[in-house]
Amino acid sequence: THRTPFAPPPKNLRGLFAGSGSIAMSDPHMAQAVLSLLPRHHPRHDDPNEDVNLLYLGTATYDLERFKRKQTRRFEEMGCRIRSLDVANG
Repeated sequence: THRTPFAPPPKNLRGLFAGSGSIAMSDPHMAQAVLSLLPRHHPRHDDPNEDVNLLYLGTATYDLERFKRKQTRRFEEMGCRIRSLDVANG
């Protein structure tokens, strides 16, 4: 019998993956690319001031405040509300 190793991903799954989080996520173009992944029906597409909630999931040293700030600063500048789920450093 033929087995499928993985179920197909949900149709609404979107992601942007960067090799170096610290460098990539501090780039304003990368932040804009992430926000462009919002569904077309999201109010942000019509009103750039519409709230966007971003969950920052840092790991290892990226949970530390200075690294977290470096990676989320561009989103904050774009008006996003940042929340974090610290998994390595509480």
